[in-house]
Amino acid sequence: MRQGSSRAEGRGVPPAGLPQLYTALFMLYFAPALLVPVLPPYLEAMGLGPAAVGAVVGALGAARAPVVLVAGPLAEALGRRTALALGAAAAAAGALTLLTKDLPLILAGRVAAGVFGALAAPAIWSLISEAGGGRGRAISIANAVTAAAGVAAPAAGGYTAAVFGYEAAVAASALLTLSVIPLSRAAPPDPRRPLGEALRMLPAAARGAGRYAAVFALEWYMLYSLLALLPLYVKRLGYGEEVAGQLLAFEALVYAACQPLVGYVIDRHRGVYALMPTTALAYGAALAYIPHCRDPAQLAAALAAVAAASAPITPTAMARAAERSPPPRAAPTAVLFAAGHVGMALGPAVSGWLAQTSYQLAFLHLAAP
Repeated sequence: MRQGSSRAEGRGVPPAGLPQLYTALFMLYFAPALLVPVLPPYLEAMGLGPAAVGAVVGALGAARAPVVLVAGPLAEALGRRTALALGAAAAAAGALTLLTKDLPLILAGRVAAGVFGALAAPAIWSLISEAGGGRGRAISIANAVTAAAGVAAPAAGGYTAAVFGYEAAVAASALLTLSVIPLSRAAPPDPRRPLGEALRMLPAAARGAGRYAAVFALEWYMLYSLLALLPLYVKRLGYGEEVAGQLLAFEALVYAACQPLVGYVIDRHRGVYALMPTTALAYGAALAYIPHCRDPAQLAAALAAVAAASAPITPTAMARAAERSPPPRAAPTAVLFAAGHVGMALGPAVSGWLAQTSYQLAFLHLAAP
């Protein structure tokens, strides 16, 4: 579906709104990620032990997982612009509860942010997909935007906390998340679909996402396994956490740099879909090489290969799913993200269990998918 047909249907986003939507997407990922290096020590400073810290950190993801599948239909019923604003407001409120230093209220805020924040992802990704006429270029640029947020946010959050204090980092996270609300006005209001009708469309959405939901699950399985294993392996080699952070930032930079080329290839060479198994094999082979690295330079080379091999997977899957689904596309997008969350939950658990026996085995099993 091209941009012209999208406007003709009255449901597409004018191309002029894309910069605002990209900015909203950046803030949606950047603002919460400011708290990645801040939240555990902040909670520890409140007097919480490791178990309580883990419960608070994990509350958001635990609350989001059960609702992410129905988030797409809910976004279509509410209107995606409304769903995006509601998700941002809930995330900001959840961050602000940290300033109360009241554990029950903080947990409630994290749970609310997880439940309502689940609305934001299918809403904004489907809006961007339609803004670009379902083309790979729009999706790959969005992917680069989220990668850039992942690179910049932890360093910015750590610096803010070190210079201005933990409370300043928390306040910055909440305020920047709220900036998504005015930015969401770049998207026109959607014709709202009755919730019952939207829920009945989930099976069709699953068929539209097709095997690309499995691709999403495998991609997130491998990615979050890497995020769990790499810092531990780097520490085992005798290097500090800052080295692991620099290596992950480097991997994200390479990934982001590949995205414009990925979008160009997807849009002009539809046969690229047939190359996905080869790309996945290269991704797995690069991951399997990591435990043979003995210093940061070798790890950086392996991670560059990981980034380059994985770069086409998500935008290709989203572009293909978009081609197979009529707008609004929040429901099939939610199916993809629901599958991704399954991989996100299973990957670190299985990989961590295998790493207790052997890091070589833990990384090698990632080559199998």
